Formats: sequence, C-alpha cells, structure tokens
Amino acid sequence: MPDRKVIVIGVDGVRHDTLQEASTPHLDTVVKAGFLSEFSVSDQAPVNSGPLWATVATGVWPAFHGVYDNSLAGNRLASFPDFLHALTWMDKSVRTYVAAAWQPLATRIFRPPSRLMMMNGDKLGYHEADESVARDAVGVLRHDKVDAAFVCFGEPDSVAHRHGIGPEYREAVERADARIGDITAAIAERSGEEWTVIVVTDHGHRDEGGHGGRSKAESTAWLAAAGPGITRGPASHADVFPTVFAALGRTPHRGFGLVGTALQHAGGGGE
Repeated sequence: MPDRKVIVIGVDGVRHDTLQEASTPHLDTVVKAGFLSEFSVSDQAPVNSGPLWATVATGVWPAFHGVYDNSLAGNRLASFPDFLHALTWMDKSVRTYVAAAWQPLATRIFRPPSRLMMMNGDKLGYHEADESVARDAVGVLRHDKVDAAFVCFGEPDSVAHRHGIGPEYREAVERADARIGDITAAIAERSGEEWTVIVVTDHGHRDEGGHGGRSKAESTAWLAAAGPGITRGPASHADVFPTVFAALGRTPHRGFGLVGTALQHAGGGGE
C-alpha cells in the first residue's frame, strides 16, 4: 500500500473571479483530479488573514482560537493546536514541515514543526520571499522525509493591497500557480507515496485592493483538493484540519473541538 502524505498550500488573498480568469494550469490539474469549492467566509470570522489562517490551522472559529485580527493579540492558540502540531502530539514519529513568508503565520499560528522555513515578506517583499519559500519547499519535498506540510505564498495579497485588482494582481496569481506546480512536481518525483493536496485562500479583495468587509469580492474564498477518498462537495476553512487527519488515516482527538468535516466524507462546509 502507498504511504499516505498530505500538503496544504495556502495562497493569500486570491479572488475567485480572478482565479477563473488567470492561467493556472497547475491548480487546474489539482481541480481536475478532485474539486474546487467556492464558499463565503463564515460570519463567525473577520475577513482578515490572521483569523482565517488560524481557522485553517486549528479547525475552530475565532470564538475558540481567539484570533480576531492580524496582531493575534489575546489569542488562545495554546489551547487549540494547529493540525501539524496535533499530528505530532498524537504520534511523535510524524514529520512535519512549514514554509511561509508571513512570520506570524509561520511562527505563532503554527507551532514549531519538524522543519521550518520562514521569510519576512513584509521586509523582503513578497515576490522574493515567496520565491525563497518555493525553492526550500521543492528541495525538502523532493528529498526529505515529510508526512504533512503547510506552505503559504503571500504575493497575490501584497500586490492587491498595492495595485488593486488588475494585470499586476493576475500576474501574481499566475506566479503563485507556477510555484504550486514546482511543489506538485517535486511530490510527483517521490516513489511509494500517495499525496493529498489541498490548496486554499483566506479571503478576496475589493476592486481597489483591501479587505475586511463582507462584500462578495472580499468574503468569497475557495478551496481545491485532490487525493484518496476526496469527494466533491462544499467546503470551508474549518474543513482543512479534519481533512489532513483523514488523509493520513488518523482520527482527531475530541478535545480539539473541530467544527468542520473531512472532505473525504460527504458534506463539508462546517459552520
């Protein structure tokens, strides 16, 4: 039997309509093998990166994890572990990997994994930071022992904030897709393994750039997934955690308080 593995690839701030307009052959390959679900950000979460990535990581809403803005002030993440930490808490042999260019995500929302690659996109610029993240991820995923991974790219969100929704933004989305392709190609080179791939965004943007409101452009997110047992259906940010566990054949501890549903089963989109 193939060895089951899983990777979650985050792409910050990608509008669903821009995703449909852009050339994204590598994401399209994931979608063809599985599905793409467009959904509204839960009204239980502010439409900002901190709260939404915290829900992706922990599988619970801000009322539990306590992240309501990008400062992460007053959070309760110590009581609600991210899916990688939860895996290693249940089985210390599991090897985990995190690579991201937004430091709070890499070092505060996610607890220290087996291997960490972190860049400071706010100082370095997200184009260069994402390129470094992608290079490291490709090397690790091509050669090293990894059971579960989270890799996140921030350039599309950064470009939208600076330039709004236009050609520069679409090009940033297409560069993110190319990085996704590099990662999935590295995974394909591994033998004797069967990977579940999840690609998810946190939120959209207004036409002029920016988010935080409840307009459709801002509050529409999407998730694509492919892998053993993945079924077509609705999804939400809260479904990522249980899907990661199901991909590895693990059952989450009841104490994690998960509110979503594994996408290997019918009826995701937990609220």
